[in-house]
Amino acid sequence: MMHDKDICRISMEAVKTGIVDTESLLYGAGRSVIKGAGFEYIDFRPYSYGDDIRYVDWRLSARLIKGEEQQLIVKEFMSERRVEVLIALDLSKTMMYWEKPFIAIYIASIILSVSRKLEDTTYLVILNGKNYILSPYTKPSDNLRFLTKTICGESWGSIGESIETLIKLLPNFKNLRDIILITDYAHKPQIYNKLGIVARALNSSLSIIISSSIHEQYPPLRKAYLFYKSPTGKLIYGNVSKVYDRIKIHILKCRAYIKKATPYYLELKTIQEARETKHKVINTYISSRQRIIS
Repeated sequence: MMHDKDICRISMEAVKTGIVDTESLLYGAGRSVIKGAGFEYIDFRPYSYGDDIRYVDWRLSARLIKGEEQQLIVKEFMSERRVEVLIALDLSKTMMYWEKPFIAIYIASIILSVSRKLEDTTYLVILNGKNYILSPYTKPSDNLRFLTKTICGESWGSIGESIETLIKLLPNFKNLRDIILITDYAHKPQIYNKLGIVARALNSSLSIIISSSIHEQYPPLRKAYLFYKSPTGKLIYGNVSKVYDRIKIHILKCRAYIKKATPYYLELKTIQEARETKHKVINTYISSRQRIIS
């Protein structure tokens, strides 16, 4: 379990890293055109590391072959702009372990950076078990500053069903194009589907991005006994392999309900994976705000 000072340090580093990494993937924008993934392509450019392979123009790339050299060419798209998006960042107790808070805050900063480029209206809510803090701002740039300031000024890691808290909060918002939840697998599997039902009732897209850890899914030892307390304080013990088998079953159920709730689903287990696949986070966001089912 992390202390508040650790979470503050992590949040500042994660936000800074997210902003820098996002800028490396975004390209110049004017008042009327934003280059990104969308419906209509408007330009071409050379492929760079991290670009989605789906946007490579293979015919044009083949025509540009010179001798043994080949340069892949990708399409740049015109994206729809100015939609209302709600970003829900879960910082309850089960998120306070290993690399999970860094991954979650990093993802939130990437999405806020992209939404700033697209001039979206963003609502940011930070979930803390049964409690939450709602940002008073709607500009992504203001919410980026609010994110770090709030995390460093509050205590996190409370017990409670954070997704249920979000579900109760959603009817207060109108005209949401997209609801983005950044959380983990430490919930009742059915609650993800319930969230999907509520999102559809509000005519909103739902994106669920899971911050996980290899330590949660793979045992450090096969032959050992484990004693630990659950987030509710219940003492649990047993053979390590059997405990992790139960965890695996729970995660499989969660994945099944998440996929039932939304096609926009992404799981990240390490900081390195999050940074190397940051374009997937961006594509998930842009696709869901435009309601593209790939």
